[in-house]
Amino acid sequence: MYRSLFGLLLTLTLQHCAPLSAHEGTAQEKALAPRLAQEMHIELLGFPSCPNTPALRDNLLAALKEFHGGWTLREVNQESLAASDIRRGWPAPTILINGADLLGMAAPTTPTMACRMYEDGLPTADRIASCLRAQQSPASTR
Repeated sequence: MYRSLFGLLLTLTLQHCAPLSAHEGTAQEKALAPRLAQEMHIELLGFPSCPNTPALRDNLLAALKEFHGGWTLREVNQESLAASDIRRGWPAPTILINGADLLGMAAPTTPTMACRMYEDGLPTADRIASCLRAQQSPASTR
């Protein structure tokens, strides 16, 4: 069962950024660019024994330095969540933007914890920043 779950998770790891809806923003927001056009609630999901969580945290923090506001970050230890909390079902480490996976992985249906394997390695700071910018473009819809 674990082998098939691992295979499924590996298969579901996507290479493209998933777009989120965005608004055009006010003139003031545009003047403050590069500021995220839409408030983003970012969650970094992981747990202490996950060897990739610290590296992804570093990459995420480096990416967020590009943006001068428009986001909040919360680190979530999945092991401390209630057993029924669906966020335990996201493979670790995962970055959620307003509840959706940064790279477009489908939401879990059960709260079973697992490790996340990225096909091209952990997302770099540049890739994370690129995904955040893409999600803010007016053409992005969800």
